[in-house]
Amino acid sequence: MMGRRVFLTVVTGSILAAPLAAEAQQTGKVHHIGHVSLTSPEEMAPYLQAFEEGFRELGYLKGRDFIIESRSANGNPELVSAAAAELVRLNVDVILTGVNQGIVAARQATTTIPIVMVYGIDPVGAGFIKSLAHPGGNITGGTFEASPLIYGKMLEYLKQIKPKLTRVALLWNPAATAARAYLEATKDGARQLDL
Repeated sequence: MMGRRVFLTVVTGSILAAPLAAEAQQTGKVHHIGHVSLTSPEEMAPYLQAFEEGFRELGYLKGRDFIIESRSANGNPELVSAAAAELVRLNVDVILTGVNQGIVAARQATTTIPIVMVYGIDPVGAGFIKSLAHPGGNITGGTFEASPLIYGKMLEYLKQIKPKLTRVALLWNPAATAARAYLEATKDGARQLDL
C-alpha cells in the first residue's frame, strides 16, 4: 500500500509541478503549496518526501521554486477544517490534499484557490467535481475509487474473461458507510449480468 500511495504522491507532484514551475522559471516566483492532512505530520512525512522528490526529479527545488505549507489535523477529523482554513489565510497558490475529509474542508475554505486531490474517493458522487473528464470548479487531481459504478464494469469484464462465470464474492466492511454504495452497485451489476 505504501508503494501505491508514494506513486500517487509523485504523480500528483508531477501534475502540479509543470504549471507552477513554468511560472516560477519565468517570474522567479516561489510558489506556496498548501497541504492539508488528516494524519499526523510523522505519518505524512514519507509522502511529502516523495512529493518533494518528484519535484526534484523534474528540476524544481524546495525553497527555490516552491515552499510547502503543511497543516495536520493529527488524526482528528474535527480539526481538518481549521487546517484548511489556515492555508487559505496564508494565501497559498494551491492546496494539495488526500482523503475526502481534506477535500471537503478545502472546498469549504475556498472556491478560488486550486485544490488538487491526491486520491479522492468517488469525487463525482461526493459532489467535488462535475465529471472525471470535466471537473469544473477549483478541484482536480486523482481518484482512488472513481465511482461505485466501476464495480459493475469490473463484473462485466470478469464475465467477458470467463463467460461461464455465475458467482462472484465481494468482501466489504459494513462499518464503512461509504462502502454500501459500492456493494449496491456490485449487486446491480451482478443482476444485469445474471450473476
